[in-house]
Amino acid sequence: MSAIASSVGKPPPFGNTPLADLCLEPTRLYVQPIRAALSQGIPIHGMAHITGGGLPENLPRCLGPGQSAQLDPEAWPIPPLFHWLGEMGSVSLGELFNTFNMGIGYTVVLPTSAVAAAQACFAEWGIESWRIGTVVAGTGEVLGLPAA
Repeated sequence: MSAIASSVGKPPPFGNTPLADLCLEPTRLYVQPIRAALSQGIPIHGMAHITGGGLPENLPRCLGPGQSAQLDPEAWPIPPLFHWLGEMGSVSLGELFNTFNMGIGYTVVLPTSAVAAAQACFAEWGIESWRIGTVVAGTGEVLGLPAA
C-alpha cells in the first residue's frame, strides 16, 4: 500500500482500510432481503446483480421489451475507491461506469409507489438503497451515465 501511495505521490482516500481489503470485500447476497420484500407484497418487476460490465451491461437484462433505464449518477454516493482508481489509472468516469458497479451492487425495478416500502424493507436488512432512476420507453439501453 505504501509503495502505491509513494509511487504516485498521493495517498488513497480509504482511511485505515487497506486497498486489498476493499478490493476483496465479499459480494453481498440479496436473496433474503428480496424474499422479505416479496413476502411483504412489494411488487418487484425486475432485478439485476451489478457485476463486471457495470450498470450499462447488467441493468438492461431485467428490462422489458421497449424499455430503457434513465439513471441519475448523482443519486447515490460513489465510493472513493472508484474515483481513486479513475485518477490513478487515468480512466474516464464513463469507462469506470462501464467496468465497475460504482457502489450499486443490485438493482430492483418496481413501481414508484413501492419505492419507500422497498427501501424500508432493505434497511431492515442493513442495506442502504437509493432511487437511482426510472424506466422509460426505449430500446434497452441505460441513459444518463457519462460517456465512455
